[in-house]
Amino acid sequence: MYQLRNYQQEAVAKGISFLKGSEQGGAIIVAPTAAGKSLYIASIANALDGKTLVLQPSQEILISNYEKMITYVDESEIGVFSASCNRKDISRITFATIGSIINKKELFDDFQHLIIDECHAVNAKGGMYEELINYLGGKCLGMTATPYRLYAYNDFKTGQLSVVAKFLHRTRPRLFNKIIHITQIQDLYNQGFLCPIEYKLSSDYNHSEIKLNSTGMDFDENSLLAYNETHSVIQKASKIIQEESAKHLLVFMSSVEEATRLAQNLKAGGILGAIISAKTPKKERADILKQFKEGKIRVVTNFGTLTTGYDFPELDCVILGRPTQSVALYYQMVGRGIRIAPGKEKTKIIDICGNVKRFGKIENFEIVEEIPNLHRLRSDTSYLTGFDFYHNQDIESTGYSGLREVEWAGHDNIVQFGKHKGLHITKVPNDYLNWCVENLTGKWQKNFQKEKERREESAMKKRMELVSPF
Repeated sequence: MYQLRNYQQEAVAKGISFLKGSEQGGAIIVAPTAAGKSLYIASIANALDGKTLVLQPSQEILISNYEKMITYVDESEIGVFSASCNRKDISRITFATIGSIINKKELFDDFQHLIIDECHAVNAKGGMYEELINYLGGKCLGMTATPYRLYAYNDFKTGQLSVVAKFLHRTRPRLFNKIIHITQIQDLYNQGFLCPIEYKLSSDYNHSEIKLNSTGMDFDENSLLAYNETHSVIQKASKIIQEESAKHLLVFMSSVEEATRLAQNLKAGGILGAIISAKTPKKERADILKQFKEGKIRVVTNFGTLTTGYDFPELDCVILGRPTQSVALYYQMVGRGIRIAPGKEKTKIIDICGNVKRFGKIENFEIVEEIPNLHRLRSDTSYLTGFDFYHNQDIESTGYSGLREVEWAGHDNIVQFGKHKGLHITKVPNDYLNWCVENLTGKWQKNFQKEKERREESAMKKRMELVSPF
């Protein structure tokens, strides 16, 4: 058993009260990186009567929370229902991944409570989470460090596309109605529960010179890579790493190609590094991260991974070699390095791509409620939610007047679960694609089926071109 800190006790009490109470809908507990979210989950689940289902976004996070849970209650009372963990057992408290249980919802008919970890991944406009939440009665408790996600709006008059981060409980439809407890990252930092941060910033990166993609949610891939090439991002990252004295360096790049080229540059310079991406086989990934923690590999470059849930307290340097439109992604990347560890005096955040200038220092992040139930995130630079950074406009202050939300079909094709979470559906491997077609239901099954048919049609065309006499 762990002795909970004051803020942890408060959060746990709020969570227990909500799940035991008669109020319906969804509620959110905001728990910053290193706040001890796994302890929240274990303490709340252990205190509840009846059965509790705890949804986890990945195998790694499930295992981490499960290991905390078995320090609270007898292992026989804890089940794990996840194909990626090779276990499908149900008990009083069951940890599960959404993809493994969505077609077996009836097995959980007698569960009274639902907790969703990393609830920012829940799409309110359809999908497996919504299906399961509604099936189990619509009441759930969500936990996350980043309770907001990107939404796009069109201006009726000008057609300008604006993208802003909005809190989950301020969107329609709503699966979460309110926030019931907030632990401020400022408080954790000031109380010494987070590692001191030293920032090193590059001043010559200009986001406005990079085109946005058609959704506005991210930068256009070709435009971004061309800009990075012109501004020598790979070379700058390589030089920084060669001169840096930190023991463990985690580097975020804008593409697999850039991450690979950086690793090759380091190897040529005599620095042992490795690359991890969504395509890295599970065993190879585990081996790399093990050697990284042991110090046998000093640098890990990556794209699209090692953000949410990656836990390595000794990590003492994070290099941001990619820009982002998303304050949540920025927070998650920087957050990998802010945990405290024995012998670790500080963490270095080296930003090559202007993210800190745009969003501010995360130890200054604060969630404010200036109007009841109207929460906004702000930092030392500006408001971070309801703010269009690409056009430098505070959309929230206008009440979204003259704007309408864009129904972006492409967003439904960003995988929101499992080992390929965050990857576009066109990039997932064929074996995973086929598994999803065979095992999922509803909208996601249709999306994967459509992508499978597209690939088959493309392969057929290529075969026809090879045999064509013309």
